[in-house]
Amino acid sequence: MYRILFLPLYDESWASSKYRVYKHIPYLQEQGLVCTVLRPPEKRTIPRLVYYVRLFSGCLTHQVVFIQKKIFRPPLFRLIRLLARKLIFDFDDAIYCYEEDERHIQFILSQVDRVLVADEHLARYARKFNDQVTVLPTPVDKRDYRYHVPANGEAVKIAWIGRPWNHRYLALLDGVFERLKAKGVKVTLYVVSGEPFKFPRSDFPVINVPWSEEAEEEVLRQVDIGLIPLIDDEWSRGKCAYKALIFMSHGIPVIASPVGVKAELVREGVNGLFASREEEWVEKITLLATDVELRRKIGEAGYRTFSSAYTFEVVSGKLAQMLRFEARKAKSKSLDVG
Repeated sequence: MYRILFLPLYDESWASSKYRVYKHIPYLQEQGLVCTVLRPPEKRTIPRLVYYVRLFSGCLTHQVVFIQKKIFRPPLFRLIRLLARKLIFDFDDAIYCYEEDERHIQFILSQVDRVLVADEHLARYARKFNDQVTVLPTPVDKRDYRYHVPANGEAVKIAWIGRPWNHRYLALLDGVFERLKAKGVKVTLYVVSGEPFKFPRSDFPVINVPWSEEAEEEVLRQVDIGLIPLIDDEWSRGKCAYKALIFMSHGIPVIASPVGVKAELVREGVNGLFASREEEWVEKITLLATDVELRRKIGEAGYRTFSSAYTFEVVSGKLAQMLRFEARKAKSKSLDVG
């Protein structure tokens, strides 16, 4: 029996921990792993003390300790490293871009038994400090895919989904929708986020939908095109493909900036489209908005890409295999010491 202790950075309300820890647990348990999740503590003193007692005792009673993105300071991390038989560190974006944390992250990466990352760009960084690096994409729930066909004369519905601090990426398309309107391309823009969005200079109308799982799913059932604009910087290059996969899981054709893993996941004209400059965004949105069959073709190809490699059934199986491998090594090491 293999026991795995998970230390997620966040609770279930944050996508990073939700999709890289919490939603894996039922699948891992079906594979025979005994999983304990130690949720982050409240800031009050007693809950924090209880957390650390459970953490230290858990290091002794589990074969593998799985740290998800949590940057423990060196003295605490050294104690965890001393107690844990096998230690894995998982991260899914370019957390090393924060200068105040970069030195701590490099130290952690150099000390753990294995590093788990969401894409190859992050793997290239991690391999500078550890030669045991595994790429495991962030999975998405598999849906009952049904292609949405808009009614005749209906405006094509376009969606952007993201947290408020990422509104800056959508703001890059400030002039795009004005140009679409001037060309007579009928589109409606839905923004699903924790706060309302408005273009900085354009008065193009936006339908703001307050984010919730239910609201996101409702929008995804009815939109025709998904947008993923990004800035080509180190932070964006480290972003995982989760948003693209959310659209693909619903058969929604994606137009994305060719940045980071999106440049590897999306095949131009097959399962998605790329756009960088404003002219390209206008061209690609117009192309999809005016061709229902092209939307269907690209959306179906995107769904096949998603379902072949990015579902929990597929990814959790790979994670279980890797965790069993590390747990077996931990058990063998204990027997050798004994």
